[in-house]
Amino acid sequence: MSNYLDHLNKRKTHYNNFVHSDHFISTPLKGLHHIELNVTENCNRKCTFCPRSDPILYPNIKQYMSLDTAKCFAEKCIESLYKEEIHLTGFGEPLLNPNILELIRLIRIHGINNYINLTTNGDLLNLKLVKKLYKMGISCITVSCYEETKLDYYNSLFVDQSPTKYFVRQLWKNDNEGFANRNSLKHINLKTKCNIPFYKMFIDYDGKILLCSNDWFRKENLKLNIHNNSLLEIWNNCSINKIRNNLLSKQRIDSACSTCNINGTLIGEESVKILWSQQPGSNR
Repeated sequence: MSNYLDHLNKRKTHYNNFVHSDHFISTPLKGLHHIELNVTENCNRKCTFCPRSDPILYPNIKQYMSLDTAKCFAEKCIESLYKEEIHLTGFGEPLLNPNILELIRLIRIHGINNYINLTTNGDLLNLKLVKKLYKMGISCITVSCYEETKLDYYNSLFVDQSPTKYFVRQLWKNDNEGFANRNSLKHINLKTKCNIPFYKMFIDYDGKILLCSNDWFRKENLKLNIHNNSLLEIWNNCSINKIRNNLLSKQRIDSACSTCNINGTLIGEESVKILWSQQPGSNR
């Protein structure tokens, strides 16, 4: 049985805690709930719902987020007083980054107290590695479990951990309602809203800023990079604001949005309100 609803409720709880905090009002990064880091462009799986299932369409490449980029990101977080969530997920398997433990440690030692979540397919996990990940500073490990036969094993790795420190997503059902098929252009409704760019920032392995975690093919060239721009400059960028305005008008007309079938309204409405209320001439 799928536990997708449990996963969604967990995300909603984290978001609701954020919007009811004093920091939600006081932060200069209005509405920003979490930043996702694409720490590698390499994966050991070829899931059918993923573009990587076709090696011609989306090949594996051995590109990894460097420690220099991770350090720069941490410094920018401190500079902008960013205190919310950091997700190590992206377009590949994070544990394939050969420096993943040092990358996590590096972010933590720069004074980052944020909630850091790592999502993995679990293939490389063992008890020793789980302990190292927590030691380096991971707040929560989310395991995407694609085979029911592995469920007990994954749960056994966390038997000594608080339930708040891990989550095993049961994703072996093909009809799982939690899957958005990123490898299909069917059933796209271009007249729908999306909240994702209002509450989430996505940083690629080389430090470039992508519109969101669904722009696998880098269709939006925002010309922003964590090495050159502050988080505030990125978050308030005029090109991103133009796309936000289109999405609020139910117009998925921009390059990345026009081929996206993601339901982007599951959370984020409060971020829309607080961020967009400060934009002059915005179409709400």
